[in-house]
Amino acid sequence: MANVSTEKVKESANMTEDSQVLTGTSASYPSPSTGKTRKISIFHVSKNLAKTESECSVESTEGSGTGKTRKISVFRVKKHVASKVGDTKLGRTALIKMAGSSGDDLINSLKSAVTKLDGREKAKELKKNTLKWVLKASMLWKHKDLSADTIKPVRTPAQLAAEILMQVHSKRKCASRDVDPIHEKLVTLTDKFNDVFAPLSQDKNVEKLCSIVSYYGSKRFLNHLLNDHQCEEESAQIAKALEKMLKSVPRMLDTEKDLLRYKYIYNIKGATFVMCLGGFPEITCNFQEFLNQRSIENENSKHKHSLRFLTAEREYARVENKSVRIERAKNIYRKYLRKQASHQIDISSDDVLITGTFTEENITTGRIDLFQPITQLLHKQLTTIFEDEYLQGPMYQQLCQKLEEEEKVLKKYYGNNISYNSVNNAG
Repeated sequence: MANVSTEKVKESANMTEDSQVLTGTSASYPSPSTGKTRKISIFHVSKNLAKTESECSVESTEGSGTGKTRKISVFRVKKHVASKVGDTKLGRTALIKMAGSSGDDLINSLKSAVTKLDGREKAKELKKNTLKWVLKASMLWKHKDLSADTIKPVRTPAQLAAEILMQVHSKRKCASRDVDPIHEKLVTLTDKFNDVFAPLSQDKNVEKLCSIVSYYGSKRFLNHLLNDHQCEEESAQIAKALEKMLKSVPRMLDTEKDLLRYKYIYNIKGATFVMCLGGFPEITCNFQEFLNQRSIENENSKHKHSLRFLTAEREYARVENKSVRIERAKNIYRKYLRKQASHQIDISSDDVLITGTFTEENITTGRIDLFQPITQLLHKQLTTIFEDEYLQGPMYQQLCQKLEEEEKVLKKYYGNNISYNSVNNAG
């Protein structure tokens, strides 16, 4: 293990602070030892600290608070220097140039939007911290602590958030854009950032990174950016910049939808009656059509409206406001339970005691389990019909055949990259 003097560390760390000219990705600085001007790359600003970059260390007694000698890796010094570059105005200018015109537009548009919401100082702070992290991430990549595999958990929610923002901006007008999907992806991104960078950086730096994403991903900022007329120019610039940056990258949003559709098809091929009550509209509609046909062919069939009743009861039980729930209960009673109701559920005479307990007066309790006796009975009866008749009949087989054709198209497009497991692991 090679040792490097503390003076040498100071010299390298001061290269950035003493810079007079900083252009592109390089800086000119006066050498403390010779007085001559040297030009260095900001990515290799501390290269002279050691010949073997990853194996050497620095012994120092300064700043420890204990007077004891401690070892500092050269890579840690490099990250410190990178932080110093981000603290200087010229350093930030160089980093913006590195990001290209699209990155420049994105960063400046975000700064402008933040300025309008929280003032100039907050905007400057966020921009400075963002650029410092851009350089730190670049150094981690160069040092091979980051790779395509390690950043995959971060890339997915980040790209999806960008794609959703572009889509929302193009399809909806200002003041009517839903920011919740973007917010959700950026919340996920914050968690993934913590997972990826916690082993590579100090806690305070990871917290700073997460706070940047939390700010930009907050509903408050997103609503300001996308639904406040004073930010229409900034939101348009950001959407345009993201479009350019992702131009050559395969879109994830369509992929995510396709994967979810594949999972949907996969599940329908093993359908259960519970699917009819939510989340699988094709099964619900197909089974309802089966019940309609069954009631035509069999005059004694009693379940033409039973599935609709169960769906209505399920929605009723989810209502939290009691007064709203009471109104829903009255509507269910009038539509399905009272005599001559338009969608009367005709359960057998053995169950008269169940339906006879319901009157327009006694349903005003608004209890969540108010219709539970009827629900349990119908659920049992319909499950038997679903399993013994519907799944064996032509209507379900025709639906499966149609979905299998769609499944073949997805498999042909994605090849081995699509499977039930890939759907469960997506996003």
